[in-house]
Formats: sequence, structure tokens, C-alpha cells
Amino acid sequence: MVRIKYDSHVHSNYSEHPSVDKTSPWLNMEKAVELGLERLYFTEHVDYNRVGMANYNPNVDLPRYYNNLKEMEEAYRGKVRPMFGIEVGLADGFIEPTKEYLKGWEFEQVLASVHFMAPWDPNFHQMEPWYSHSKGDVQQMYLTTMLRLIKEFTDFDVVTHLTFFSRNCPFADNEIRYIDAPDHFDVLFRYLIENGKGTEVNTSSYRKFGFFMPGIEILKRYREMGGEVLTIGSDGHGKDKIGLDLDLAGELAKEAGFRYYTIFEGRKPQFIKL
Repeated sequence: MVRIKYDSHVHSNYSEHPSVDKTSPWLNMEKAVELGLERLYFTEHVDYNRVGMANYNPNVDLPRYYNNLKEMEEAYRGKVRPMFGIEVGLADGFIEPTKEYLKGWEFEQVLASVHFMAPWDPNFHQMEPWYSHSKGDVQQMYLTTMLRLIKEFTDFDVVTHLTFFSRNCPFADNEIRYIDAPDHFDVLFRYLIENGKGTEVNTSSYRKFGFFMPGIEILKRYREMGGEVLTIGSDGHGKDKIGLDLDLAGELAKEAGFRYYTIFEGRKPQFIKL
């Protein structure tokens, strides 16, 4: 059985994302100790595309966030190491203010995400792209949007949850697979590989839906094309989600042909044997 001791995608109450359980990062660290994890990668949300959403501040208080992680690093020395990361929610029209906000900060890891295929407005909902569209239509739009935005942003290490819209897919079979957008996956993977970037296995969908984001076929294709950078993260929004199904995701990666998974330190990839 594969044992994964690094959760590369975790949130706490520093993220004001609507779905975040307002859990103290200290409680997340306690959970990590309980699980025997060695590192916990805090990747708090910066989502300028939600400007205008009632009672939502898209900006993490970076000085407070950083200083608190330094306190936790000292308090948990020899037990588990907290890592200073960020998850950047990309959207058209918000790339430059996002770059400006993050300027000067030295993160351990930067995740790039797309949560909406339009700038935030109060009438937009994740279900909207499904109206009159197939899974293939939606995934192709999603990957086209992601590729355009990461080419504009560039300063990231890993793109997250490549099949994100499967979580709100209204069809009986809601998993999005490689066959739904083969050419689009290939174009994205080629860009990532050529530019030294990676992707992740996101476990947040497994308990509810029975599949990871992405699944085995997509991971196999990424590996076949030469993909090597692959992180594994729970996307845990709350302490009870920390570390969930990481080992199963490691088995999936191994089945897909990966011999190693990836963690980051100072934005540099390190490869851990599966």
C-alpha cells in the first residue's frame, strides 16, 4: 500500500472561499500530527474573480497568514511542517491585480485554479455551463479557459482539479474523462510539460462521488506524454477533510504509470517514491 505523508492542498480560515469550514490552521496541524503527515501545504485562496460577491474578501491577509505559519513551524518542529502556499483563482480581467497582490512573497508552492468560466457576478453559478451542453462541451470550455489564463499568469507550479466541473455535473454519470476532451487535454499537458509545470490528484471528490479529479485515464495520458510533476492533495476545507484518501490517490498515480509524486520547497519540485 502506498503511504502519502504530504498533503499538498489544504485550506483554513485564512481562506474566505464560500465552501471553507472556518477551521483554525492550528487545528489542521493537530489533525496532521494525528495522521502522521510530515508536511501540510496551506494553499489559501486568492480569488479576485469574486470581487462583488457580498461579504467576501478575495484577499488573504498575507502578513498575518505568513507570521502564523512561522509560529506553527516552531511549535510543531519535529512533528509536522506547515508550508506557505497559495491557490490563485484565475479569471479574465483579474490577472494583473492578482500578480500585484502576490508580488514579493516567497511561497513554497503556487497552485493555479479555475473555478468559474466567467468573471464573478452575483447571478453566475457553476451550474450555468451545463445548460444545453454535454460533458465534453463543458470540459472543452474549461480547459480552453484554463490554458488561456495560465499562459497569461505563468507564475505557478501546478494546475488543480482538472475536472472541477464534474462536481456539479447534473448527469447520472458525472465523472469527466479523457474521452470528453482528448485534444484539449493534450494541448494543456503539452504546455505544462514544456514549461516545467504540473498537475495534481485532488481527492476532495472521492468520498462523495467515488472518483478523483482527475481520474485514471487522464493521468495515464499525462504520464504517456511525459508528465512527471504530480502533487497529491485533499483540498481539505476543514480539519476533518485533511489527508482524506491520499493513499488511494497514490495507488491511482502508481497505476497510471507514475513512480514518484511531487512536493515543492521554495517553488522547486522534489520527487518522492510511490
